[in-house]
Amino acid sequence: MAFAKMPFRVLLSAAKLFILHHWALPSLILTSLSVSALNVQILAPGFVNTPMPSTITLCGPAFATGTEYLNSVYSPTLNFTYFYVYDLSYGNCSSFTDETLHMVSQWMYQVRDPNSLTVIVSPSCTYEPYLSQIAAQWNILLITSTQSDITIRDKHLAPTWISTNIYPAQHYGDAMLNLIQANNWTSVYVVEEDGPLQFYGLVGPPVKRTFEANGVQLVYLKYDGRKVPLNFTTLLIEFNARSRVMFFFGPAESLRILLIQAYSRKMTTSEYVYVAAISFIYKRYGVFTWNKGDKDDLIVRMAYRSVLLFTAIDLSQDRSANLTSFTARWRDLYLSDPFYRNQNLRDDPVSFFT
Repeated sequence: MAFAKMPFRVLLSAAKLFILHHWALPSLILTSLSVSALNVQILAPGFVNTPMPSTITLCGPAFATGTEYLNSVYSPTLNFTYFYVYDLSYGNCSSFTDETLHMVSQWMYQVRDPNSLTVIVSPSCTYEPYLSQIAAQWNILLITSTQSDITIRDKHLAPTWISTNIYPAQHYGDAMLNLIQANNWTSVYVVEEDGPLQFYGLVGPPVKRTFEANGVQLVYLKYDGRKVPLNFTTLLIEFNARSRVMFFFGPAESLRILLIQAYSRKMTTSEYVYVAAISFIYKRYGVFTWNKGDKDDLIVRMAYRSVLLFTAIDLSQDRSANLTSFTARWRDLYLSDPFYRNQNLRDDPVSFFT
């Protein structure tokens, strides 16, 4: 396990909420601020090994620019320091999540300065309800930026937890239920890919719970996305026998393979619907298009007439901030700091806004 100390990095939205929250705390005596700066220790548990938007590595440059903003506005009144807590021995998000509480507890007892204000900021791969219990016991603020849970609504269970997440996985079930009800679908077939993209594992279960709670007849199937080549024969036979509407939680390339095999079975006609989902346009999810430039383009083009793409966030419609102004700075940070694990710019921030 590693404790990495560096300048406080936090997304601008989370940072502003943090300032507003703590400024209102009765325990913060304003008169003391005129004597010396209030030190704020930020604890950031996070996953680092698999590249995805919610790791503390790929989020790091956004945290850094948020920090620069905070320090420029609030210095010398507040002084921020930041501690990454991670463990390179965990190869996937799930195994890291299981150890998060131990890591956080160890940091709180061994590293935390009792004379400083402490806050936990985490983007992902932590089981938030349990992390919230630790934050509540210590009476410290917990900010999560990509994950949430229904318990956040109960301030008896989560009194110090806030989230800046505008697309929590719990809401996908409600949104997709509305889609089902609007089209009078009564039975659906839900498919989740078990692969490196954490997003689909977060969305699938709450969608399943919502459908079941509202009387939707469904079959729920999870397949191993690491098997090559993918063979959907058995899946398609069962789907054809049970429903005509499939919710497919997997990346674009897997959907393409599914559609090609479905087309060969005459299962991309107007009576079939395939609902794909992404949180936002991001190249690791793939490009959901028929136009790949290969021999299957014509088949996939015809098959895509049966596809609905569910997107939680349309970045082109975001008017809350001029995010493109940060991309050059983020790019420089990726190139200069190996901690971000993106010096080859495989995840180029410019691609998010072009």
